[in-house]
Amino acid sequence: MSALARRSCTNPSRPLAKIITRMITPSMTLPSAMEIAVATAATYQTLTGAPARVAMLSFSTLGSATSATTEKMIEATARARALAPQLAVDGEL
Repeated sequence: MSALARRSCTNPSRPLAKIITRMITPSMTLPSAMEIAVATAATYQTLTGAPARVAMLSFSTLGSATSATTEKMIEATARARALAPQLAVDGEL
């Protein structure tokens, strides 16, 4: 689900948040997670002209838990960084 956030009431030229992509799908494929992250970042940059920052979310923080989902997000993070090295990608979180 993607949403373009409303403008700040105190400073209309400053958005509260630009684009939020929420993927709560534990069974998502690794290529899907990577492609969605990179495509959403490209959309953000196109709409705002600002550099995007991506957080790859899982049920762990930098390896604090081990599961198939966590391993998938670690790999998706590495692949997203390789696919778009100019993109700030953090994860897995």
